[in-house]
Amino acid sequence: MSPVELQAEVAFVLPILYSVPKNVVLSLADVRGTHGTPEDINFINGITAKTKSYVHKRAIIGIVGVQKVPLKAVNQF
Repeated sequence: MSPVELQAEVAFVLPILYSVPKNVVLSLADVRGTHGTPEDINFINGITAKTKSYVHKRAIIGIVGVQKVPLKAVNQF
């Protein structure tokens, strides 16, 4: 997914997310075969902060090798 596609997907999902009660959403991200750029990571960090109160649990699958470094940054945020 390109940065533009990622932003479009998030723009589609956010209204749905904001329409449900807080702390009930279960989030699953499959990142197999992706290569996140610093721009992507910053964007995801911002969305994670904005949606934190709606998401009960988050899970990410498909992380291997060097992909673990950005994930650690997201988790620390």
